[in-house]
Amino acid sequence: MYDEYSEYVDKVDALVSTYLQQEAVSEAELREKVPKFFDLVKSVSPGIKVPPDGSADQNDLVREMTARLLERFRITLDQGNAVVADFKPWLDERWDSQKWPHYAAYRSMLISGGRPPAVIRTLERDVKQIMDLVGDPTVEGAWRRRGLIIGDVQSGKTGTYLALLNMAIDAGYKMLVIIGGHTEDLRRQTQIRADEGLLGQDSRGRLDGTLGNITRTRIGVGKVDPSLQLPNSFTTVDEDFSRFSARTLNVDLETALTGGIVLVVKKNATVLRTLRQWIKQQTKGDERTSMQMLVIDDESDYASVDTSKIEDENPTAVNKAIVELLESSERNSYVGFTATPFANVLMDPDVDQGLFPSDFIYALETPSNYYGATRFFDEDDGVVQETDDQHRSGLRIHTKMAGAEESFPFKHRSGWRLPASPPSPLLPASLERAIDTFIVATAIDDLSGHSRAPKSMLVNVSRYKSVQKQVYDRVVAHVEVTRKVIESHAPLGSDTSDLVRLKRAWEEEYKHLPFSWDQVRASLPAAVEELEVELVNGDTVKEREEAALRHRKWGSLDRRRLIAVGGTILSRGVTLERLLVSYFHQRTQLSDTLLQMGRWFGYRDGYDQLVRVWLDEEVRSWFAYTGRVVADLRREVVTMKALGQTPAQYGLRVRRHPEGLKITAANKMRHSETTTIDVAFYRTLLESTTLLAEEVGARRNVVAYGELFDDCRKLEHVSSVQRFNGAPQGGTTVFADVPVETILKFFETFRAGAEDQSFGVDMGTDGPAGIGFIRRKRNEFPRWDVAFVSGESDRMIEQCVDANVRATVRNKMERFAGPPESYRLANRRLLSATTLEQVARMTDNFDESRWRATQEADASRQTRLGQGSVPSYIDRPVLMVLRVVTKPESKRGVGKAADLDAGLVGAAVAFPEHPDGPDAEYSRNSHAEFVVNKVWLAERDRTSEDEE
Repeated sequence: MYDEYSEYVDKVDALVSTYLQQEAVSEAELREKVPKFFDLVKSVSPGIKVPPDGSADQNDLVREMTARLLERFRITLDQGNAVVADFKPWLDERWDSQKWPHYAAYRSMLISGGRPPAVIRTLERDVKQIMDLVGDPTVEGAWRRRGLIIGDVQSGKTGTYLALLNMAIDAGYKMLVIIGGHTEDLRRQTQIRADEGLLGQDSRGRLDGTLGNITRTRIGVGKVDPSLQLPNSFTTVDEDFSRFSARTLNVDLETALTGGIVLVVKKNATVLRTLRQWIKQQTKGDERTSMQMLVIDDESDYASVDTSKIEDENPTAVNKAIVELLESSERNSYVGFTATPFANVLMDPDVDQGLFPSDFIYALETPSNYYGATRFFDEDDGVVQETDDQHRSGLRIHTKMAGAEESFPFKHRSGWRLPASPPSPLLPASLERAIDTFIVATAIDDLSGHSRAPKSMLVNVSRYKSVQKQVYDRVVAHVEVTRKVIESHAPLGSDTSDLVRLKRAWEEEYKHLPFSWDQVRASLPAAVEELEVELVNGDTVKEREEAALRHRKWGSLDRRRLIAVGGTILSRGVTLERLLVSYFHQRTQLSDTLLQMGRWFGYRDGYDQLVRVWLDEEVRSWFAYTGRVVADLRREVVTMKALGQTPAQYGLRVRRHPEGLKITAANKMRHSETTTIDVAFYRTLLESTTLLAEEVGARRNVVAYGELFDDCRKLEHVSSVQRFNGAPQGGTTVFADVPVETILKFFETFRAGAEDQSFGVDMGTDGPAGIGFIRRKRNEFPRWDVAFVSGESDRMIEQCVDANVRATVRNKMERFAGPPESYRLANRRLLSATTLEQVARMTDNFDESRWRATQEADASRQTRLGQGSVPSYIDRPVLMVLRVVTKPESKRGVGKAADLDAGLVGAAVAFPEHPDGPDAEYSRNSHAEFVVNKVWLAERDRTSEDEE
């Protein structure tokens, strides 16, 4: 129905978004005003197709539009956190005294595009603060600023820096340079965004040395405000800055141009040097121009960092070229943008003209509708991890990659040949299922009223172009066969074997959605009619340009149905519109590279129920770990801000993975060291990530479990409460107000398995990090709650006399030899999503009033608590212990390990905030391995000298 009245709906949407931008819009207000906006559009747009007044279609449109707007207006965004060196704030003083036409046009463009009001308001606050930090362009004399903006993968960093650049033009910056990616694909993608959001004109075509002789079509901000003085563009969608540009563009930079200069250039040393030389030529012999220069370095952790050897005083080519470009202006500011800032914060801060963010770091928050690493992999927030025995709605991660390792092994080389077909299947079963799922999802998305929206799928299984081409050929063949079957049989209502296969994908993935198989099958022919498969790598640039040109000519560029097969180019920076299904079978041992490969991160409004991801379980765990490390680094920025310190004063650290995953490339960490340091666990949940299975140790854990139960029962002042978990005779038992001595006694014996830094691996004289923290903080937390968590197993725990506690079943445990012999838990999570909250509420150890007060003070927080947030609202620490068993079919190669029927013991501890409040938490209180930068090392050395 939306398609039939699409023009009518779009006009209403734009009108509502424009006029309802105040601080808060109530549901009642929306329900009252939306029908009036429909009537207004109808009255001012004669000839537009509208449903009859009072008809069912009209009522449905109003209802659906109201629901859509309610969802949008609920989207919220927290303001970011800034850490700054000494500087003089200047923007507030000028904000009301001058006009900001470029920024106003950009803001209006976002509003008309349906950006949620709360997001626009917070974006403006963020950008104003960043603009303030970038520096006042009217200040005379030579100056420089260096900063870093930390965002998330595909979270809207480009939109943020376009807002910043618009504001910078209004403030008085004259030369704006966007370093927009290391490939021409990425640069062109950035140029297209800049055309719309900054330049206000379509730059397609070649540069003209006479400037001004080409009349270009106004788009984006240029169309929003036809009177806007547009900047000069010295690059185009089709042309990077080059020697040809340098020869033909002869202008007086100081006097000849109005509106400023914008360049979107590739992250390439030759391009950057050519630009610098051209600037020098235009300054009439002066070494440096006085034009205020602002350089935005997109993906600043990639190629920009100096990776030369410490003894080599010459920086690497791209790093040197960026620094020299900045130094071509006596007034310059550099802002790096990245989602993976590890390399940036580990740079050498002592290089006078380097790119270390010595002046400021600003950590952007993401809107409440953003799906990132934490939400996908770590917080159980609507994302369903694949299980053997259940299916629920929501985003879903598939970790069973049937046939993938045989077809394209993780360690294959460039000469790898896919298994011959036949006798082997054309595609591995898991990839075939992923493609089927994409086709079905496309049909459902069409049925949902989004037939004019683009749809895409990602297939990333190799970094070698020869292997990508083989996979591409087979995907094309599979899609063509499937298309013919659908076109021949789906309209007849018959289910051939191929249609049965598609039906199975619908049953297992989308049966819970409000569309029957008959409806989906009828929609399949339209879903595959224009479905394309595209090979995305350096060999196909020309073909992809021609395809885009055809679609632009036909007016179908914005509604392509595409399966993109590729590798490196698909791994950083590229955005696939409305990405429904991702199939990812690659490994990298670098955290920053890995996280950038997650093209499925981003905003999924209106189709989040359709999103599916296929990836290996270990790779999934690496994504989760990297997401947590980035979150830790963001918290470091918050701590730095609270202490009033700058990046040049506050040492930064990045936690090391206990196994093989590295933070970033070794040459990017040349100015850092690995060291064992202390960390705080306030407001933190620690869980056993591995279970000890070595026979003697596992038996000791079982004894410690039983003694803990007996010790709690014998304490006269301790009360207990039991919560039944649905099983007729089993329930979790919680003891309240248990003395810390009982907890310490348990941890004298209990140990988790290998690799577990919290409860398993000794990190020094205090033992494992979590246990050492308990020992040192025993006086801060003298009273605890202890929960014996009951699971769904038929097995009762005999040691819990009269309590009827059952063992917990975990079907996905990976056995490894250690030492000591252990089982690694799937997803590295011991507890289910709501266990901690339930336990805390059982003993009134959850501060409901504080939680509600936080909700009222900050509407951006979700009404549902993520497990990681619960420790912020408890008053006493909580120890939770479980006995974990597995089904017989999950026992593989047990050998001399402890009998899994007896149950391996796992433990989790939730710590509340410091008794004196969060401000008292900024100290180091436990041991773990970190990579630290030079500032941190200098800070440690100064502390050691003071102590001596």
